[in-house]
Amino acid sequence: MRSIVEKIKIAEILSVTALVAIFTFLEVNFRLFENIATVIMQNVPASRGVMTALAIGCWIGLFVYSLRRRSELSKQTKTQKQLEEDMELIQISDPITGLPNRKGFGFVLNEHLLNLEKEPFSLLAIGICNYRTISSVHSQEHARQAEIALSKKMADLTGPQDFLACSDRAEYYAIVKGNPDECAMCIDTMVETLSAFAHTNLDVCNTKLQLSVSFGVYRLEGDRKTIPHPTLDDVHQRLDFALYKARQGGHGTAVHFNPGMEKELHIRSIIEASMHDAIRENQIVPHFQPFVNLETSQIAGFEVLARWHHPVLGNIPPGDFIAIAEDTGNLSDLTLSILKQACRTARNWPPHLKMAINASPTDLGNASVVKAFVATLQEIGMNTSQIEVEITENAIIENADNIIQAISALKDNGISISIDDFGTGYSSLQNLRILQFDKIKIDQSFIKDMASNPDSRSIVKMMIGLSKSLNLPITAEGIETEQTSKLMLELGCTFGQGFLFAKAMPSEDIAGFMRNWEQKTASTAHEAENLINSLAG
Repeated sequence: MRSIVEKIKIAEILSVTALVAIFTFLEVNFRLFENIATVIMQNVPASRGVMTALAIGCWIGLFVYSLRRRSELSKQTKTQKQLEEDMELIQISDPITGLPNRKGFGFVLNEHLLNLEKEPFSLLAIGICNYRTISSVHSQEHARQAEIALSKKMADLTGPQDFLACSDRAEYYAIVKGNPDECAMCIDTMVETLSAFAHTNLDVCNTKLQLSVSFGVYRLEGDRKTIPHPTLDDVHQRLDFALYKARQGGHGTAVHFNPGMEKELHIRSIIEASMHDAIRENQIVPHFQPFVNLETSQIAGFEVLARWHHPVLGNIPPGDFIAIAEDTGNLSDLTLSILKQACRTARNWPPHLKMAINASPTDLGNASVVKAFVATLQEIGMNTSQIEVEITENAIIENADNIIQAISALKDNGISISIDDFGTGYSSLQNLRILQFDKIKIDQSFIKDMASNPDSRSIVKMMIGLSKSLNLPITAEGIETEQTSKLMLELGCTFGQGFLFAKAMPSEDIAGFMRNWEQKTASTAHEAENLINSLAG
């Protein structure tokens, strides 16, 4: 944009200069204007004084025109320069807080890295973990004002030589200068103060809010042996990784990146680098875990679970690679790939068998992904009435409007909706009242804890009673013992899922499992019948 404007300015200046040069050349060498004036004055005597005035006026006018054009060009140049400065400012600043954004932070951080030998420093990353929840439950304006309040508090805590910036993911970065002891003391104070400030009912838009914040810390001076000359990418990777680990610990958690994390970071970088090709080449495959009708002991269906055996790293836990897929923007492609592979396995199943598959908030919040989901079922020839989409309760809160639209679109195509991890989210009764779910799944944390925790047992009984009142079937996850299975049946639970019945298996093992299960249940039923007959006799 700047080069085009400069070319126009140069062209205008050259055109005026060329015009003056041509007129001057013609007058000096050929006395063009003098001859024209002489001819006119000889033939029109009365015009002698007029022509003199016209000649003088022409030169004066040309001179004035040149000055005016230069003045106009100068004004245009100043305006354009101001516009460019404003655009540059917009590109490096956050529109909500007014702080430099991640790009602006990168410019400053790069300068500090060049002077690291003379001026050591530490980095602090701060993340608002419940930003999306606040935005959905209250409003986007509530979330913005909460960001502004937190950023002002951070600005109060940073020193005059420190630097504070904000990224577009409700995350903040601080460059804290000084020796190791000074930096450590300053960062500890910021962590403690911000944790308390964020969690003590901020007054935002006449609403009391609590922010959940986590902290990642990276001290560059302590890492010089591992990375003698750290680049901007090196620093960002380690700082973001420390914040990622801190988010897993919940509110107030601060994680310091240390050399012991290098291996874990290296593994993550390998996963990130191979993620796209792994999805494209179907290296990440579906496994199937059965869920059972507790009353009849018949297999009611299978839940689809993604599994990845990496050629270098071996088996990668789903919780790791799914989170990385979301961070790298590959989650929707992964979901559709797993769905397509699973449907090719399940399209010839008996009509009574359901196939349950998880959908993330990211997937459901994107209307094009929901359309692609339905289109995939139609392409494979899968009976949509056999599909059950599992949605976590928190997903509904984080992106309520889009999730409701997605649920409506899926149900319009004959797909069942199950609310997953029930009891771990927010506003459970409200969600069940508004949204038309077809099934409830009790989170396995309650099921596994029932034997030793009376409170967990009471919660499970309450959720089963609630499902009965709404006439909804309910699945208990995490059943690992016969005792738990019998207890869930006594409480009125409809379905059970867990290691007691089977672990997740590859598609080629399903047929053999079904045969063995039918033989097992038939044998059990026969033994029960013989026992009843013997007792009656």
